[in-house]
Amino acid sequence: MSGRKWSSDPIIQEDLERIADSEIIDWEALRGKRILVTGATGLIGSIVACSLICASVKRSMDIRVAALVRSPEKAKGMLGAFLNDGLELVVGDILSPLAVDGPVDYILHGASVTTSKDFVDHPVETILTTLKGTEHLLELARQKQVKGMVYLSSMEAYGEPDPRDYVELQKESDRGEFLGKRQTRYDSEQNAQDWLTGVVPVGSSAQAGGSENNLARNESVQKDASATAADGNAQTGSTQAKRAQIGSTEIRSTQPGHKAAILRETNYGYIDPLKVRSSYSEGKRMAEGLCAAYAQEYHVPVKVARLAQTFGAGIPKTENRVFAQFAHSIMEGTDIVLHTDGSKAHCYCYTTDAVLGLLTILLRGENGEAYNVSNEETYSTIRGMAEMLVEKYPQSGSSLVFDIPEDANQYGYAPTSQMLICSEKLRKLGWKAQVGLPEMFERLMRSME
Repeated sequence: MSGRKWSSDPIIQEDLERIADSEIIDWEALRGKRILVTGATGLIGSIVACSLICASVKRSMDIRVAALVRSPEKAKGMLGAFLNDGLELVVGDILSPLAVDGPVDYILHGASVTTSKDFVDHPVETILTTLKGTEHLLELARQKQVKGMVYLSSMEAYGEPDPRDYVELQKESDRGEFLGKRQTRYDSEQNAQDWLTGVVPVGSSAQAGGSENNLARNESVQKDASATAADGNAQTGSTQAKRAQIGSTEIRSTQPGHKAAILRETNYGYIDPLKVRSSYSEGKRMAEGLCAAYAQEYHVPVKVARLAQTFGAGIPKTENRVFAQFAHSIMEGTDIVLHTDGSKAHCYCYTTDAVLGLLTILLRGENGEAYNVSNEETYSTIRGMAEMLVEKYPQSGSSLVFDIPEDANQYGYAPTSQMLICSEKLRKLGWKAQVGLPEMFERLMRSME
């Protein structure tokens, strides 16, 4: 502990200390550096900015953070405790070309429209904020010759998963969890074999099994992959789009026979560009393409972080996404009301895990590459998450009820899908999610008290 009180919220204080204490980050690489953070008054951006200053003070690193903000008054209210320790406010709008005085060594670009209803009500602004904002940050990175940049994208960039990426999840004996076998598609049989080498399944059971169990499992998986590839050759006469059965991962579901799409960084789905709700997902996907273009043509050292839905201590009081609504209902003792059947399912990530993931990508990621930032063990349907909270907090008196309108599109909900976002690529850089879904809600609600 640094002994410095940064926040009156004890949960935020613990979170900042946890990031500053982490040994997976090469803090020496940030010594004396200046880091520009956009979206610095948002949930993730503010935790990034504050944790960097916390680490700088604790470790005597002389890290300086330039927080790009539109409203200095709002920023001072959120970040004021850090202004005398290396944090500075840079007032500007990413929709205009940026002029930032002095050197910039690293950039974390998190500014974005984040409210689902705005994607529908203000699709033009959603698209332009994403594309023009990212262009301006990439140009700044190019001019300043930064050492690294991370663009914060979203799991929504995957769109609606390819049906071939769905697998059926089989119920495991006498445990309320489901075991699914992951499948993916490859450009060649050799790529499948390369990926299979050294596969470590997700979750604590993989580590508990030991290297001998993992080796045996990998040998078995490779045999399955070879058989599948052989079948594919017999059917198609080519090595394109091979199917491979790879490893296993424990996930949560509400029903036996539940299907989920297992998505790694190359498993892109479908986005309808003519649907207004696609303003966000299509914009994110195009911004990723712009990052790749700048990396290739101008050698800008930019990487992409595709974040699962991230939440934790410090969410704004106006936050209205499903996790915040659920938390408020439990705390207020009111019913959790779903306006859909709750079958949509995906992964989540706690703020501290997300920030550590972003810093890992910034310092260790490959330029022009994308990395999923997701805790696979949090995979849950919306309904399953609501049921978990009702069961975990019976004293609240909350129940789960359904009120499904005729036109649910008015709420700006993303298309119903079941996406298990795989973070194995990021784990290979040394990162691992630590906070599970029940603890995420526990910390969130303690912070909201």
